[in-house]
Amino acid sequence: MRKSVTALLSLLIQGWATVAGQEPSGYIVKDPRVIKIELRPNRAEFLDKCDRNTSGPYPTGSVFSFRIDVLNMSQQVVRIPVFNVWYQDRPELFRDGDKLEYKERLRSVVKSYEHHPPGSMLQGINLTPGVLTPTVYLQLRDWYEPLEPGHYQLSIKHRFEIGQDWIESEVLTFEVIPGSCVFGSSVDSRQF
Repeated sequence: MRKSVTALLSLLIQGWATVAGQEPSGYIVKDPRVIKIELRPNRAEFLDKCDRNTSGPYPTGSVFSFRIDVLNMSQQVVRIPVFNVWYQDRPELFRDGDKLEYKERLRSVVKSYEHHPPGSMLQGINLTPGVLTPTVYLQLRDWYEPLEPGHYQLSIKHRFEIGQDWIESEVLTFEVIPGSCVFGSSVDSRQF
């Protein structure tokens, strides 16, 4: 009996020490206005695919990948769920002032998630106050047909939970020019 009590006390003390040493887990964000989202070009994709050009303009055929970073503007740790880009994200892309539609097959997927949201969270990320944290990547080729030459404006709307208000990033602009991105180098088609 005495060994059982000693073992139980030992487990309680170990459990308390484990809990006491952990970082605060944060609360699930209820007010999305405490979070700022930013789009940042995924420089590694551009460097690997197209003439080491990271500042644009980009030739047609370039890989357009953007990292979605989030900033916790509250005074405490916040936990954000990350579970489904088709439900949580809504990129908005304009070419020369005209809004582009999502790929045809994707439109029905996005619409279905509006009526039947996913049921569970796959993972969460703790956000420290004042620290910009990378979350997921936005691949434009997943949402849109290949980009034609023009002036583009991109923003993204994001929500963390089902039925929650959207928060929106600032607009990111870039240019796509005639040419092609082939075997790691940019080739201007006007040269041929």
